[in-house]
Amino acid sequence: MKRTVVFFSVLLLSLSMGAQQFAWKTVEMDGSRTGCSAPGADNVEEALGRVEGRSYYAPNGRVYRKGSVPRVAATVIAAQPAMADLKQVVGFSERGMSSRGANTPLANFATDAMLESSESIFGVRADLAILNSGGIRASVPKGKVLKDDIVSIFPFRNYVVLVEWPGSVLLNYLERQAVRYPQPVAGVEMHIRDHKLVSASIGGKAIDPDAIYRLVTIDFLLGSGDNMRLAEGARDIRRTQVLVFDVIMDRINALTAAGKTLDAAEDGRVVFE
Repeated sequence: MKRTVVFFSVLLLSLSMGAQQFAWKTVEMDGSRTGCSAPGADNVEEALGRVEGRSYYAPNGRVYRKGSVPRVAATVIAAQPAMADLKQVVGFSERGMSSRGANTPLANFATDAMLESSESIFGVRADLAILNSGGIRASVPKGKVLKDDIVSIFPFRNYVVLVEWPGSVLLNYLERQAVRYPQPVAGVEMHIRDHKLVSASIGGKAIDPDAIYRLVTIDFLLGSGDNMRLAEGARDIRRTQVLVFDVIMDRINALTAAGKTLDAAEDGRVVFE
């Protein structure tokens, strides 16, 4: 039960202080002494056992009547109804999706979802999408995917915005990104050699410095968030109350309803030499 207690202590502390103050990570649960496993929405007793009076009956048949174990078990079990919504299975992933960096499966999945949602949110389709790696806090597990997994991956209250950029501003941003390591993108193809931008195109066409491009992103990146400052040089900015979490969940629900898995792959949108 040890790791279970640590998990719930951190969870309760994070709820009281705000999740954005914590680094999220997945910890394998150690149920070797009790037979406990991570519970779903409808198997709490099977996964965690039960408490009767002052006795805790563990899933592996062991009974604890002394010490703090029965009290801790009672606290953990009592918390489960409030967490039932998070334990819903929302999809299935055949391979899982890793999280950090540009052109990783999860980064591509998330930015593609942002780009695809732009027309329904704003009435016009954006030309490209940009997110930040730091806003993607975990990976999609292989197998069943819970709503809890998606909350852990996108825990912050970041709102969707649409930014209009001159092509010259967009090219300047991409050139700065090439110097370090690009953030997740969709809709734009970048070719980088020795930390310099060799070429950049949208829809197979080179970016025109004099054209106007629509960028869908999150409000956190408009200012100093991750030092990206996407509001600088913008001709127009349209804000919403739509959370990036909701955009991701909408895409997951659509894929699951269509019988499709939650999988993506690395592709040629960012090429390094």
